[in-house]
Amino acid sequence: MSTPAKRRGSGDESPPRKRARGEGWYAEEEEEEEIYDDEISCTPDFSQICTQDDDQAVAALAADYDAGILESLELVNFMCHKKLRVPLNRNVNFILGRNGSGKSAIMTAIVVGLGGLASITQRGSSLKEFIRSGSHKAVLKVRLLNEGPDSYQPGTYGSIIHVERTLKTDGVHSYAIKNSSGALVTTKKEDLVGILDHYNIQIDNPVSILNQDTSRNFLHSSNPMKKYKLFMKATHLEQVVNLYEQSKENQVAVKDIIKKKEEELPHVEQRAKHLEEQVKDFERVGNLEKKLTELEKELEWAIVYEIEKEVLPIQSDINKEKGRIPRNEERLESCADKLKAVKKEFKDLDKKLAEATKEVGQANQRKIAITAEKRARVKAFRELNTAIGRVSRQISSKKDEKKALEKRREDCIASSQRNKDGEKEEREGRLAGLEQQLCRVQEGIQRSEEARAGSEQSLKAALDELEKLRDEITRRRSDIEDAERDLQRLRSSRRNRLEAFGAWMPHLVSELAKQRFRRPVKGPIGSKVKLRDQRWALSVEEALGGWKTFSAFICDNHEDEATCKRVIRQVMRQPNGRGFPPDVITIPYSQAVYDCSRNVPDCRYPTVMQMVDIEDVDVTNVLIDTCGMESVLLIEKNSEARRVMDHQRPTKANRAYTLEGDQVQQGRFYSCKKDRSSGVLQANVEGDIKNREGVANSKRQELRDMEQRKDQLCGDSANLKRCKMEAHRKVIQGQEQKNKINSDISELKNIEEEADPQDDIATYDAEIDDCSAALRELEDKMEG
Repeated sequence: MSTPAKRRGSGDESPPRKRARGEGWYAEEEEEEEIYDDEISCTPDFSQICTQDDDQAVAALAADYDAGILESLELVNFMCHKKLRVPLNRNVNFILGRNGSGKSAIMTAIVVGLGGLASITQRGSSLKEFIRSGSHKAVLKVRLLNEGPDSYQPGTYGSIIHVERTLKTDGVHSYAIKNSSGALVTTKKEDLVGILDHYNIQIDNPVSILNQDTSRNFLHSSNPMKKYKLFMKATHLEQVVNLYEQSKENQVAVKDIIKKKEEELPHVEQRAKHLEEQVKDFERVGNLEKKLTELEKELEWAIVYEIEKEVLPIQSDINKEKGRIPRNEERLESCADKLKAVKKEFKDLDKKLAEATKEVGQANQRKIAITAEKRARVKAFRELNTAIGRVSRQISSKKDEKKALEKRREDCIASSQRNKDGEKEEREGRLAGLEQQLCRVQEGIQRSEEARAGSEQSLKAALDELEKLRDEITRRRSDIEDAERDLQRLRSSRRNRLEAFGAWMPHLVSELAKQRFRRPVKGPIGSKVKLRDQRWALSVEEALGGWKTFSAFICDNHEDEATCKRVIRQVMRQPNGRGFPPDVITIPYSQAVYDCSRNVPDCRYPTVMQMVDIEDVDVTNVLIDTCGMESVLLIEKNSEARRVMDHQRPTKANRAYTLEGDQVQQGRFYSCKKDRSSGVLQANVEGDIKNREGVANSKRQELRDMEQRKDQLCGDSANLKRCKMEAHRKVIQGQEQKNKINSDISELKNIEEEADPQDDIATYDAEIDDCSAALRELEDKMEG
């Protein structure tokens, strides 16, 4: 049976209005002052059931559990409701209405408004279906009381928590959780889930919210299994079972992880041991740093000592100066006596000054007159000095002018004397002879310059050849020294094969044998390698790194490595320890050779690994690690090696070596500069020694020939330098003669006949007399 809702502000019951389905509780014809046209009153009337005391007891009981109570619900454009506000009582609420009036929509709004999915409500498959027809969004507002001891973050939310959820037709939905004053606190669903968990509100639990379809199925169903499922779901036992199954699966996965970790444990322990060794190495480094600090301090004290040594002479000079102090003090005392005498004299003068000051007043008038006279005389003196300077300059100018006139007069007289009969013919003859002599001198200069240029060119060629020859002699001497060292090494290797790696190697091996290692040190590496075909000795040695690799030693751990390096340093400091120290390679010893079959090229050419016999497993592994010998091909001819590596390179092949030791890579070629008979892998030592001796003797003969040619070039260079200097001297002499002849020719050409030199002489005499008169006048003026 349905009862109508009460209007606010009215105590009368209004009859229920008949409404179309989907119109909801909203009436558009009501007054504008009402915010919600339809409001459902859910406050039950217990007056006919309970007494006043019972009402007070219920109110008191409800006041203790205000936190988490649904205070009101607001729907906008949700399902059949356009705008509806539902206030709720704190106790039991009944919502009554006809079929299709929107009662289930209110239950659905509570579930959806508190974050529920559309599938939970069993009213639709998507939240977009809940939006009222003709609208693009729906808004649900739920007010939760947050009072009492079980309130949720009262400092943040206050007494009421507003939960607002917006649904849109484009599928973008949002949350807005606000405090009691309406301020936004968060928009995250996780925070809403935290609030519901705090209040233990289970919107998906049929015990909490039981919709019509679920209740109908439950009442009409007689299947115990379905009821049991409802029971499991209501009590959350179904969730517990799922968690238990998931825990069992997690347990199996954890056991698998533990098993894998147990399998990895030995490797981890080995890694831990390796790290411990590294820590020990770091500790040793720390000790070395401490020693370095101490040595730095000692260095600073040594610097101080050196500075003190430099200070000693300075201190000696200071002592000498201190010895001179008494003499200086005596001089100072003498000066003090003189100063006293001067002061006494100054006092006498002061007395005289006082007396003179008395006379100053009497002489003021005279002083003014003397000052005026002084100024006039100073002015006259300055004017006189200016006049004297001007006259002095005029006198000097006149004297210079007089000298010039006298010189011209003398030149004119000399010219008149030269211009005698037959003098012109004589000058012409001399001029012709000088010109012929000038031609001969120029020809001699040209010949000397040509000789000098030829000498310079020959000298330059000789010096260039001499420089190249000296470089070649230096290289040849170095080659001879290398050949002699190789011969010495080969001769020593006849007695002990280890000497092929260096004269100090047998001693080093014996010293290493005396040491205590955790595991034996292996080496040198080259002593463990043997060739299957001696033709490839040079190529295999080049492919494996040569002497640097073959002279190295192998250790199992870092402690043995440190001991080995210490012994090597001690041996290399001895007189016979010349050369570079061998390397030390650290690698954990193994029981088997690495499986490198996947790296072997698939072709008909042999690899370096197939060409050697190595008796030690760890030496093989080291050569595989450092040189990759399983992927290096051996091809006899250079042309074939280039063709294979450039156009038909087998898979996994990274480089190839020829019989001559040349290295061939894809698109690259590196020729070998070593002699075929060199190296530590040669088996025929005697034959190698004979070949080396023949090569060394031929190089010595070539060196002697080069030195003879060098001496000859040195002599030729000295002769050419002398010829060059002689030609240069002749050129300079010729230039001097040429300049002298040109000067004589110019002097002869400048001598011209003058028409009447006596007139010029008379003119010069008159000018000289005028100049002398002016000069006497200026001198008289200056004396006056």
